[in-house]
Amino acid sequence: MLSNLRLLVLENPTADFVMDGLEQIEKRRLINWYERSTQRSEELKTVLDAFLWCCTDGEYAADLGDSGAFTPVFKKKADELGITTEMLLSLFFSHDALFGDLNAIPQRADIDAPLFIVFEGLDGSGKSTQINMLRDRLKQMGRRACVTAEPTSSATGGLIRDALSNNYKRTPSEMAALFLIDRISHNVNPVWGIKKLLNEGMDVISDRYYYSSFAYQGMGTDLEWIMDMNLRCPDILRPDLCIYLDVNPARSRSRLAGDRTHLEIFENDESVMEETRKRFLDVFKKLNVDENICVIDANRPINVVADEIFNIVSQYCKK
Repeated sequence: MLSNLRLLVLENPTADFVMDGLEQIEKRRLINWYERSTQRSEELKTVLDAFLWCCTDGEYAADLGDSGAFTPVFKKKADELGITTEMLLSLFFSHDALFGDLNAIPQRADIDAPLFIVFEGLDGSGKSTQINMLRDRLKQMGRRACVTAEPTSSATGGLIRDALSNNYKRTPSEMAALFLIDRISHNVNPVWGIKKLLNEGMDVISDRYYYSSFAYQGMGTDLEWIMDMNLRCPDILRPDLCIYLDVNPARSRSRLAGDRTHLEIFENDESVMEETRKRFLDVFKKLNVDENICVIDANRPINVVADEIFNIVSQYCKK
């Protein structure tokens, strides 16, 4: 489950925006967090500035893995806040706790049961790389793991790919319905279906699932209709975990431009990618009570992202 504070930071990591959405209990937690590490009181706006810095520039500096670059960045911010570098480091190493149960893994009836994990994100977010790295790590643990994707290789999946490539125009409602049919096949196909693979003891890692329908087709037709027909379909499983790779749309667009000779309909316009990211976050708010969703900052180095993903997934696994 995503904390309200985390969702606010993801939507817009600016003090004014986050301040407007803060609940009273979160304000108190922020102040207590600051006072514990600094032994001083400050106005909430100053506390929030320190917290947002830890979430953004502080994390980027720490991810560099270079103490020579890390130390000056932290000292500069500490001087700006009027605290010692040691105090700022204490704030930094404890700021994740304010996200509450962001990446908490719920109790499962059978922790050794095969996992159904979904990866989501904008095109260019690094899903393929991270999926393959996770699959390989699960195999190194002695588990059996396989990768699937949507659209599938079915006939319906072919119709979807034609539309995504702009070879055949379809309305958002048509696309949502096609994805639903393809998703049902993805679950129940007797040869390569998710249910069949899980029943054989395989961990299944899917590149996209119904969250993408909610985010992409939800922009052009009735979101509640799309959510209802997917979430209430008896043949469509709910994942154990959804991992959303959050990347700046400009960076995603740049990666795609360098890797592909032909872009799909949702990849051509950076503003559309920005709107899609916002739609994903809005969908996560709606699903937050019932779904296990982890949002990962995928702007960081590949290995840093992979380690965080594996640490989350490994909490499900005994072996």
